[in-house]
Amino acid sequence: MSQQNLKLRATLHDEGKSWERMGTTLLNSTVWEFGTSVGMRDLAALHGYVFSHAGKTWRSHQHTALTLSAAGVHDGDLVEFAGDFEPVTGDEPQPLDSVSDGEAGRSRASTANGSRDGGGKDSPKEGTRPGSRGVGTPGSTQKDASVKDSPKEGARAVRTPEGSRGVRTPDGTKKETSATSESKITGDTDVPSAPTAPSAAPKAQIRVTLIDHKKRQRECVGRASLETCVWDFGVSVGMDHLATLHGYLFTYAGQTWLSNGPNQHQSLTLAAAGVQDGETVTFAGDFESVVYLNVTLADKVSRQRFGKASALTSVWLFGELLGLRTLEAQILPGCGYTFRKDGGPTWRSKQYPNLTLAATAVKSGDWVEFAVEVPPEPKEE
Repeated sequence: MSQQNLKLRATLHDEGKSWERMGTTLLNSTVWEFGTSVGMRDLAALHGYVFSHAGKTWRSHQHTALTLSAAGVHDGDLVEFAGDFEPVTGDEPQPLDSVSDGEAGRSRASTANGSRDGGGKDSPKEGTRPGSRGVGTPGSTQKDASVKDSPKEGARAVRTPEGSRGVRTPDGTKKETSATSESKITGDTDVPSAPTAPSAAPKAQIRVTLIDHKKRQRECVGRASLETCVWDFGVSVGMDHLATLHGYLFTYAGQTWLSNGPNQHQSLTLAAAGVQDGETVTFAGDFESVVYLNVTLADKVSRQRFGKASALTSVWLFGELLGLRTLEAQILPGCGYTFRKDGGPTWRSKQYPNLTLAATAVKSGDWVEFAVEVPPEPKEE
């Protein structure tokens, strides 16, 4: 049942405007994967997206793994997507001084727990833990059953009748030591100090401005090590909720870097960009290199479409958004789809599954055609 194919109608709402798309997906796909396939990311949004079905609403910021099955969607249903502009808990801008990485809170919690454990009535005392044997309290006549003459044991303290502690040396003799609180461990019983844990890299507080494709802004504050990748830091402060066509822009001190594309900087760190503690950076969606194309779906009766997409969009994804899958029933085994620019070469989906619009050299205003691949005729012997 989870592999069931669904054909759904999707209405996309974008600030007073709406349009309908058709899409095919699997029942166990997430609603956000389906939304992306029908153009959800073209919608204006600040905090993610809203999915509605049968009078119920879910937000991508809160239900990241929601499937169509869990939402009660059935074949042929109508669903809706819209941009989410309402902040959720923890998403509101915060003053710089009030933001912390949570370490101080955890430290206070552990201190409180430690004092409660140490002074509580139910805290276990040394020598009375379940399963321990022979460790008595002062004045007890119980013997220490753990003291043996094993050659593997080093120096070990034993209790003497006079109340002093004796130290058993490797040759089996005892060396008396004072039982006062000021006694010092002799050279025979020196215990190496435990290695100290390496200190964590300090985190910087960085002000962030997030800009969507309609130039609306919101600000927040994030914390991260300066060795963090700028795109990982961007995701932590909500960069991935910006509407975008094919990536993100990071701007600092008048310089801009792209997350993908021909001049991509996927491994750029905050330190490499020159960012320092307390400074301001900007993240925005990347909307450059958009092409507007006239499309023909070569069916039994050809259909005309008009679409726009990033030049880095997959040719076949672009075709699906415009109805390419409606030709699916005509595909023969081992074949797929073809894409052709008017007057240009033919590209086959089986041979070029990762083909982008940019790779075909299409330009805004071009006519292109999608069709079902026709198998070559067998060679005559």
